[in-house]
Amino acid sequence: MKGRILCSTGAFSRDPDRTNPEEIARHMRLIDCDGFELIFYPSFYDDVDLCLHHLKPTAELLQSLHTEKSIGPLLGDTDRDKTALGLQRLEINAQLAHELSIQRLVLHLWGLPDSDHHIERNLEQIDACVRIAERYDCHLSIESIPCLRDSPLTHLETIAADYPGVPFTLDTEFLHMHDQLQSGLESPEVFARAEQIHIKDAGKALTDRNGRRIYLHPGEGSIDFDRVADHTISADHIIDWCLESSSVNADGSINGTQLQNDLAFMADVLSRAETRHDQHQLLRQE
Repeated sequence: MKGRILCSTGAFSRDPDRTNPEEIARHMRLIDCDGFELIFYPSFYDDVDLCLHHLKPTAELLQSLHTEKSIGPLLGDTDRDKTALGLQRLEINAQLAHELSIQRLVLHLWGLPDSDHHIERNLEQIDACVRIAERYDCHLSIESIPCLRDSPLTHLETIAADYPGVPFTLDTEFLHMHDQLQSGLESPEVFARAEQIHIKDAGKALTDRNGRRIYLHPGEGSIDFDRVADHTISADHIIDWCLESSSVNADGSINGTQLQNDLAFMADVLSRAETRHDQHQLLRQE
């Protein structure tokens, strides 16, 4: 079933130098898509009310909130005060989502520097995270992100078995780097719980020789997005696609043409898959 084509605000903003909520809201109005996933940047903690002031007028465009990325590492820390800080930050994220009428909270349950070396600590906090989300009329969507000890699919399958009510956000690039994209699409335990797919292409590395993050636009790398689309359209539930590839240039300017081309690429790939699916259904009926 065909879902919405969304755009992450990270496609046209950047931490730490391009996180102004007023600018984010302004650019949202310039982009043609079905809605947005708002990234909660660390700077938002400084004045959440100001963020709300600028973002509230665009609330009808916001479909999900990507929770701030320090939360996962804090949840897995041995220091109980840091774990409590992680939960406190998640609550602030959930409060903002509630004020913006956002129901989906995308969570990096684990993260650098320890990644999944002590994943059992992160898993122990899922119940607390679920309760926080529910308190603000939201739900968690745990994302498949890179691992150092094991693999994202292994962890998602564990979560699927132990927490049947928690859905997932799959990331094409991160699953591909673990050689798990196809198996993730075919996993009955995981794909049945996928409510969103983060779209960006994949190359040989995540960073360049200077340590700067490399984002490949869909169609530039080695991911077969037609195959991803076929699985998406054939699913018996709706799965959104959300663009994550960055169109922010090194000087901070935004390549709006590239961004709209990425969204058009996604729409075209999904439309082709929908046509193939309909033709297949017709042939089965004959």
